[in-house]
Amino acid sequence: MGRLPKIYPRRPPREPVDEPAALVLEDGAVATVQLRNVSEAGFGAECRGFVRIGSHVALERSGRARRAHVRWALRGRFGAVFADAE
Repeated sequence: MGRLPKIYPRRPPREPVDEPAALVLEDGAVATVQLRNVSEAGFGAECRGFVRIGSHVALERSGRARRAHVRWALRGRFGAVFADAE
């Protein structure tokens, strides 16, 4: 145990961060999230509200928005892959 099977591609390095960001949900609502890590391919964040697995969102950070697809969510945390990285 300890190594992933070779069927899983290696993830790009993630940069740890601790900053607020805005998450635009599918219905247009905006939620404040705490961004925890970011990479070329996606990000991890925490949110007080519910973020649905499979939903399409946009992460607004530093005046720039990037569309993303939520891949996992658990107990107020979630991870998403940027649409242009899929």
